[in-house]
Amino acid sequence: MEEFFGNKEKKRYIFYFIASALLGAPTLRWIVHVFPLLSPDVAVSKDIQNSGTVFLPFMEFVSFFGTAVVATVSIVVSSIVFSFFAYRQEAFFMFFAFLADAFNSMLKVIVGRPRPTVGFVNIHDMGADPSFSSGHVVHYVVFFSFLFVTMFYARRFPAWLITFISAFSLLLVLAVSISRIYLGAHWMTDVIGGYLIGSAFLGVLLYFYMRDKTGIQTLTNR
Repeated sequence: MEEFFGNKEKKRYIFYFIASALLGAPTLRWIVHVFPLLSPDVAVSKDIQNSGTVFLPFMEFVSFFGTAVVATVSIVVSSIVFSFFAYRQEAFFMFFAFLADAFNSMLKVIVGRPRPTVGFVNIHDMGADPSFSSGHVVHYVVFFSFLFVTMFYARRFPAWLITFISAFSLLLVLAVSISRIYLGAHWMTDVIGGYLIGSAFLGVLLYFYMRDKTGIQTLTNR
């Protein structure tokens, strides 16, 4: 992992990754702004909800970590833990997730896409803010994906803790998409938009995290 991000040629792929996400997100934003209700969205939601409520507890558990209070506490606690183990750079970059969350909150207002309604899907999670893009997905992609990457460097953490955090973070990043649709909180395109926007922020975060690893450590040690 360190060799991958230490190679300038491979860092270029991160740039391409960011660029692709930045190009895809505005395109999707325009589509959902012009066509707030898409038949593929409704079809996917109904297919995912066909299983009834058998998976409801698990889906609620997956989405629990994206609620405002829990997400905030998770960022702060993670930063404290990294600081305790003398990983000051990781502790510093954890707060980048707040920027992604704030940006997506503003985007929701700008796009103003309505949430799914009872007339089309079953609603188990009634969101108060607009629908595009999924704040849970953006947060999970930025915060939990970054947490996953840091485990490659957290050599002072116990092995069992590294394994648990890595597996748990990966599970949440992958499962949150299904969870948000299953709960009726978002459409499929909201989730895709969340992955695109979250990936753009994650790419920027990883670029500076890897590039300035020594520099930020020096800064935070002052």
